[in-house]
Amino acid sequence: MVFCKIMRKWAKLLVLGGMLEGCSSAEEGSSAPLSPLIAGATGQAGQDSSGKGGEGGSGAGASGNGIGQGGEAGQGGEAGEAGASGQSGEGGAGGETGVTCGEPLPGPPLKAGLVEDNPKYEEQVKKLDLAQVPEEIDLSGEGPVQRAVVGYMLGKSGALLSFLKKEATGPLGEAVLYALVKSKGKKLDFPLLRQGLHSRYACARGFPATLDGLKSLYGDYKGWPAEIIDSAPKCGQRRLFRHEEAGVLVAETMDGDIVRETEVLWTKNRADGSIDFAVYTSTGELSNRSEFATLGGGNLVASAPYTCMSCHVDTESWRYNVTFPVGTGACAQ
Repeated sequence: MVFCKIMRKWAKLLVLGGMLEGCSSAEEGSSAPLSPLIAGATGQAGQDSSGKGGEGGSGAGASGNGIGQGGEAGQGGEAGEAGASGQSGEGGAGGETGVTCGEPLPGPPLKAGLVEDNPKYEEQVKKLDLAQVPEEIDLSGEGPVQRAVVGYMLGKSGALLSFLKKEATGPLGEAVLYALVKSKGKKLDFPLLRQGLHSRYACARGFPATLDGLKSLYGDYKGWPAEIIDSAPKCGQRRLFRHEEAGVLVAETMDGDIVRETEVLWTKNRADGSIDFAVYTSTGELSNRSEFATLGGGNLVASAPYTCMSCHVDTESWRYNVTFPVGTGACAQ
């Protein structure tokens, strides 16, 4: 098991919350948080796990956010309608079509036994009756870690104390409700919530399905300002590219001259002020797993974005907006 070296008084709380199984971060010593992501067109947001994104475009969207909270990424073209999911008013992304919710993503296999290691998640939740969840959900009995993850999945800022059922829309909102079915809204099934985040985040946020799709949005990041940095979470070198105007960080994890994986952080893209995280394989395909160094040596494959979130969280505001965490990762000093 990976344990982050988090030099903060709240480390014990995060361990109890089940978050410290690994950490991903943009390394300290880089630039300050960047400006917003694409001012892409909004799209028709998906109402469930199969919802399609609206048509994307190059103009500024109604929400000012380029990636959709619900449904798949929209096709490039005319600007779509404002997002209908109600999740921060976000809609589909312009550009390349994203991945489909429920379909397995490429990448190395998760470590056996991790919470997210449940390939039957989508099959299992289809049997749950969302009518069992009340119209108003009280989360005051949950810990801040759990409440913050719910907030992130609903596109809301901080550790929520309560929310309305009608606010839980799109693939991620639906996953939140599934985690409340068995208790009829009285207790959050946190392992099931994490499995829903793992299964649906990449598709719900509408990320480009490939690095070529990312390049079609911003141009080739290889031409951006770059530097080689030592990565504490990876215990090796990363090549970090920055797009100041778009607010995008692209970090290539290096094995010698080979790029093992590429991680992308979008800052100020979300209406809730948190960061969006994406991982791409060595062949440039969108994944929901990432490799992290362990304290005992070697690597462990853990879930993204959950593992990323565990290190990028501000425990004062409980927003995932710490672009450059300090003291995190197996090789942190």
